[in-house]
Amino acid sequence: MKKSLFLLFALSLFLMSFQCDDEAEGTIVQNNFKATVSNASLTLNDTLWINGRLSSQAFDEAIGDSIPYAFSNGDFFSVFRLKSADNEGNSMDAVNNFEVINEGGIISEPGVCPNSGLSIEGTLSDDSSEYVYRIGLKPTMEGDYVLNWNFAETTITNTDR
Repeated sequence: MKKSLFLLFALSLFLMSFQCDDEAEGTIVQNNFKATVSNASLTLNDTLWINGRLSSQAFDEAIGDSIPYAFSNGDFFSVFRLKSADNEGNSMDAVNNFEVINEGGIISEPGVCPNSGLSIEGTLSDDSSEYVYRIGLKPTMEGDYVLNWNFAETTITNTDR
């Protein structure tokens, strides 16, 4: 009996030793959105178009290659209208000063400050190579506005500059 218990104990130690090996965990490196902004100056009849693109592939460090990846993250930017400086700052939330035109992607407003910005999730392109969005901002009120991308990783390009 003692021999059986000793054998069972030794066998359990042997089997558990395989569970302690450090397994190589793959790190998935995601790409970032690249946003292109048209027109630097607008009138009330103009539309500022914002196009976003993101590869549908991510880099898997464990295998050293790109893999298809279902992205759940989106792009987010704030819209502010400049005002004379006071004790509360020099800008105010201003999404409501624009007509938002959606030509691709899923747009939602953040819950905390619903007039402060837009969260955009790209939709998969027809050839499944990238996630894309296209939105337009048409001003409904004159003023000086600032767009601020909240993710430093987003690359922004203005074709007019």
